[in-house]
Amino acid sequence: MTGVGDIVHGKPWLFYALLTTLFWGVWGAFAGLPTEHGFPETLVYVVWALTMIPPALYALARVGWAQAARCCCSTRCTSGPPT
Repeated sequence: MTGVGDIVHGKPWLFYALLTTLFWGVWGAFAGLPTEHGFPETLVYVVWALTMIPPALYALARVGWAQAARCCCSTRCTSGPPT
C-alpha cells in the first residue's frame, strides 16, 4: 500500500502544495468567525496578508536571498524569454 509519504518522497514541491491546500482549508473554515464577533472583515484579510510574510521569508531563505534578488531584479526575468 502506498502512503502519502511515499508519494511526496523526492518531490518536496508536492508536500508544500498539499500543505498549502490544507492551510487554505483551515483558513476558509475559520475566517468567518472573527467577523461574527465584531472584527472588521477587512482586517481579517490584513491579518492574513501579514501571516504570509513568514512563509515568504522562509521560501526566499531556502532558495538563497541572492538568487531570488537576482531573478527579481534582472531584466531577463521581467522582459520575457532571452532572444
